[in-house]
Amino acid sequence: MAKRKKRTTKIKQTDFLPKLRQTQLKLLDIFVDFCNQHGLIYYLSSGTLLGAVRHKGYIPWDDDIDIDMPRADYEKFIRTWKDQGDIKLDCYKTSTEFWRPLAKLRDESTIYAEGIQTENYRGMRGIWIDIFPLDNVSEYNLPKLERRKHKMLFYGELIIRKSSINITWTGGIKHTIKNILAAILPRSLLCWLQTRAITSCKDDNSKYITTYMSKYNLKRQTHLRAKYHPIIQLEFEGRMLNAPSDYDYTLSIIYGSDYMQLPPVDQRVAHSPIYAKFSDGTIIDFRKQGND
Repeated sequence: MAKRKKRTTKIKQTDFLPKLRQTQLKLLDIFVDFCNQHGLIYYLSSGTLLGAVRHKGYIPWDDDIDIDMPRADYEKFIRTWKDQGDIKLDCYKTSTEFWRPLAKLRDESTIYAEGIQTENYRGMRGIWIDIFPLDNVSEYNLPKLERRKHKMLFYGELIIRKSSINITWTGGIKHTIKNILAAILPRSLLCWLQTRAITSCKDDNSKYITTYMSKYNLKRQTHLRAKYHPIIQLEFEGRMLNAPSDYDYTLSIIYGSDYMQLPPVDQRVAHSPIYAKFSDGTIIDFRKQGND
C-alpha cells in the first residue's frame, strides 16, 4: 500500500512556540536517556538553567534548549551516539557542512531555519537542542582565554567558507587571504586546529571551566568547577534534570545577582526564525505576511 503523504497546513505564529518546544522536549528526553544509560555528565545551562530556576521550565519567551557537557563527556557522547531514525547528531564528525565547535541533536523529520541558515544550506536543518562542551581552564587569565577564542573564531571562519551558508564576506586583502586558506586547507585539519586551540588544558580536574561558544563573553562563562558539584536536579517542564549544585553562583555571573527578576518587556526577545516545518506537516513561514 502506498504511503499516504502528510497533510501540509499553515499554522499561526502564536501557535509556533508550543509546537517548537514539543519537538525540543522530545529531543531533550532522548538525549537525557542516552546520557543516563552511558553514565555521561550534562548540565542545564544558560537560559535553560535560568528557566528551570525561575520558571521550572522555559523562560516564557524562550525558544531553545542549551546543555553543557564536560569536554571528556562531550567527546564520549559524540563517539558513542547512534542516530535513531530521524533523530540525528549534527557536528563536525557527522556533517561536512556543520560549521561550529559544538553539537546539535536534531529531528530531521522537521525543518527549522533561522538567521544565516537559509534554505540554500545543504546540511541538516531539523529542529535541535544545543550541546556545548565545557573546556578545562587551569587559571583565570582572561587575555589568554581571549587569545584561544580568537584562534577558534579564525579557524571557524575558514570552516564556514567551506560550507553552503550564504554569507557575503568583506575585508579586502584579509578576505582574499582567508579565501585562499579555506580553499587549500582540508576541512578536517581546520576542525582539528580549532578544537586544539580551545582544549590545550588537559586537566579534567582544573580549577575552572569555560564555554567558548556561548553568546556571552568569557568573563561571564568562566566558572569555578567546584561550583558544579555535586550535581543536583531541578525541575524543567515536568522533568527532573541535572544542574550545577551552586546554580546561584553560575546564574549570578551570567545574568547578574537580580536574575530572578524579569527583564523589561523590550528585552524579552528570542531568536529570529525564518521558516519551520513540523513532523506532522504543518508549516509556518515568517517571511510571509498574514500568518498571525
